[in-house]
Amino acid sequence: LTRGMYGYVYTLLRQRGAPEEQLEEIRREAARITNWPADLERELIARRLEDLRSRLGEDDPTMKRLLAGGTPASVADSIVSHTALLDSTGFLALMDENYLASKDVSVPVVNAIAPLYFTLDQQLGDFVRRERQLLGRLARAQFHVFGDDLAPDATFTLRLSDGTVSGYAYNGTIAPAFTTFYGVYDHAFSYADSTDSGAWALPEKWRTPPENLDLSTPLNLVSTNDITGGNSGSPLINEDLEFVGVVFDGNIESLPNEFLYSDRTARTISVDARAIRAVLEAVYGADRLVEELTTGRLVSAETQATSAGD
Repeated sequence: LTRGMYGYVYTLLRQRGAPEEQLEEIRREAARITNWPADLERELIARRLEDLRSRLGEDDPTMKRLLAGGTPASVADSIVSHTALLDSTGFLALMDENYLASKDVSVPVVNAIAPLYFTLDQQLGDFVRRERQLLGRLARAQFHVFGDDLAPDATFTLRLSDGTVSGYAYNGTIAPAFTTFYGVYDHAFSYADSTDSGAWALPEKWRTPPENLDLSTPLNLVSTNDITGGNSGSPLINEDLEFVGVVFDGNIESLPNEFLYSDRTARTISVDARAIRAVLEAVYGADRLVEELTTGRLVSAETQATSAGD
């Protein structure tokens, strides 16, 4: 339906006499949309319609237009089975002809949701712009009062955060600073027969650990770094400026740090560099990549890597 939204905007702008450059830019963006498998599209559309129904209710006028007496699954199946939007070639041809005037099965759905979506998008944009203005004024006021004694709020700009690797009190016990691969297999087997087994199921490649994978290798670690504002993917370095991990999340106890920082139980979660290397070598046999990461030496084949077979 993303293509349908582009078709909606393109048609309306062309009818209103938008400049050719603007129309061409929309067309280029639409052409870059990736083709997804039909089954995936069907599932995604059904889920979105289910979400809308759960929030708006079955008696909402928009939902009645969308479902027209059907179900989210039946509407999704009808769209995917008959629409020309599944591939970029058919869609671009439809855009050129006039998408909204076409008989494509997706048009009634897009006509129902697009006005609501773009109204909300405009309202949200206005809100964000106003919020940024107020946050700027607040930051200047804080700096005027507190000077360098108070760190500015995180704004996705580059910054350093220092912290210590440390476990924390958790559910009446202690969450360790490091987890290991043993924990991966413990959870997979312990929850194998539970109703939530899928959350802990392992891919085929992982179900039988390779003999050369040391299961005591540290896998994840927690630290007191403040990552509010977005640090997923940031490198974790030690006091010797050595790369030791990659930040990927914060625990649920860290959510209040957006308002007031505390290191009592809030922790940053990182994947340990030792685990990354162990998996590349033992599970995926990516010796060439390991060689490049650890020595900077580039080789053209796995067999040329000095770590191959180790």
